[in-house]
Amino acid sequence: MTTQDLHTSIVDPTAQVVAGRYRLLGPLGTGGMATVHRALDDVLQRHVAVKLLHPHLTDDRRVLDRFKREAQAAASLQHAGVVAVHDWGVDDDVPFLVMELVEGRSMRRVLDLRGRLRPGEALSLLAPAIGGLGAAHTAGIVHRDVTPSNLLIAADGSSKLGDFGLARSIAATSATFADVVVGSPHYLSPEATHGKPLDARSDVYSLGCVLFECLTGRPPLEGDSPVAIATRHGRDAVPAPSTVVPGLDAALDAVVLRATAIDPEERFEDATAFGMAFADAVPGGPVPVDLRDGSTTIVVLPEHATRTLGDLSATTMVRDEARRRRGVPPRLKALLVTLVVLSMLAGGGWVAWDRVVAPVTAVPEVVGQPVTDARSLLENAGFAVTVDDERVFDREIAEGSVVAQSVTEPARRNTTITLVVSAGPRTAELPAVVGQDVGTATTAIEELDLALVVRTTDAFDDAAAVGTVLGMSPSVGAIVTEGGEVTLTVSQGPAPVAVPDVRGDTEA
Repeated sequence: MTTQDLHTSIVDPTAQVVAGRYRLLGPLGTGGMATVHRALDDVLQRHVAVKLLHPHLTDDRRVLDRFKREAQAAASLQHAGVVAVHDWGVDDDVPFLVMELVEGRSMRRVLDLRGRLRPGEALSLLAPAIGGLGAAHTAGIVHRDVTPSNLLIAADGSSKLGDFGLARSIAATSATFADVVVGSPHYLSPEATHGKPLDARSDVYSLGCVLFECLTGRPPLEGDSPVAIATRHGRDAVPAPSTVVPGLDAALDAVVLRATAIDPEERFEDATAFGMAFADAVPGGPVPVDLRDGSTTIVVLPEHATRTLGDLSATTMVRDEARRRRGVPPRLKALLVTLVVLSMLAGGGWVAWDRVVAPVTAVPEVVGQPVTDARSLLENAGFAVTVDDERVFDREIAEGSVVAQSVTEPARRNTTITLVVSAGPRTAELPAVVGQDVGTATTAIEELDLALVVRTTDAFDDAAAVGTVLGMSPSVGAIVTEGGEVTLTVSQGPAPVAVPDVRGDTEA
């Protein structure tokens, strides 16, 4: 079939067209910020993925900046391990992003189905995406949201890193508590949870957490809420995978523990170094991975991983040779000398500073209070206050109240304390699931990632097969709030009919 035959046979002429060329064929998924559609590029006659920002977010400058940043970061990378970005723009006041269409499934879905992977399988699936992240680090870009959901397994078995919505250049990268909640808390580096500057080693930490989950079937650190999980990543060490799955090789433990060290200085310096160490820890190398389950025919062969590992090895040798030739940079030598001199001069002034100028005092606890009240309380106690520009979704704390404060322990007066303010619970639009089987419908609702409670009620129906969704409350398209409840009415087939007692009657 030619591309023109394909176009005329499956495309609805009444379908929405974005930017005059991208014809939407149906939704692929919905998140808190945007909906992704399968689309046909009428100009180049190819299928693409189009991400459309939710209309209610089009006036939020921070969201718009993040959306544009995703396009710029991904478009600057030309690597097989990165989901390519083809176009970006605004159509009818709604920003859109046009990306490579990856036919397959996410690593999140793979882990949900498989539970855990053998080391060689994990290497086959992760290596190409690790190569893509290594390319980002070489280009000076930190992804900041490396999770199984953002690792996509294509139909040809290659893996790709997507969703650069939180990515920024290393030179300008810092973390905010909003990023902690926007990004999945299970994979956050300690410095991200504390709002410190991020670099490639922060992504390495996230990779280490992803590898831990691949090998064990569960995230390394758990908690009762996203904030609790993030707090643990800022405080607790990630355990060795063999403590969960006895028998795993000590070399794999060493890779995970180094990648997830609390101190960034103790981690691999970037994804390239991580990938090489991971490969060395799997003596058998990458192996085939069978992901067939009836809905997909994907079988991952190790060729993509092997090719990527060769690229990583070459990159590592070039980088190490360049460093060997450079030696210690003159600026670093000057800095070391300066630090020695300053340390000698600092001793006398420290006592006066500590006892008189800036004594340590208790920091008021303001979490849960309206931001105006919290600011007044902290300023009256002698502290400087800033409010983070980005707000955080929170199910428990009301919109406009403080979710977190950067300093809680006693501190010196005039210390700057940053407040993070709640945006209230997250919301999303309910997808159309009427007519689907209850399992598929439940999965679609759960993929909204709003911790919705899904309940079912039974109803008889002469036409619908058993297990088919007949209705939903709230209705399709309704805006639901995180932690809310959705009720599905499910068909039990035709209603039973009473059989009359004909014993003793004639046959007629």
